Amino acid sequence: MYDLWKDAIEATPGSDYIHIGSDETYELGACEQCKAKSEELGRKRGFTSLFINKAADYLKTKGRKGNGVGNTNGMEDQRISSQRY
Repeated sequence: MYDLWKDAIEATPGSDYIHIGSDETYELGACEQCKAKSEELGRKRGFTSLFINKAADYLKTKGRKGNGVGNTNGMEDQRISSQRY
């Protein structure tokens, strides 16, 4: 994902925001390999929050803000909630 965001940043000079998506991450944690981490983070929303936090932190280092789909499944994350849209 970092390479994709890097490409998006290079393709959109002057823009403050990069769309990070995040709705796909709601489905993570279903496989046997990921169940323990999913439970540790908080079933369903945990991986979404982890993804959003990593994206927001990365984009901030590049001078950008992240925004995502309007539905983050009821989750509000301090790193992007004030930066959304």
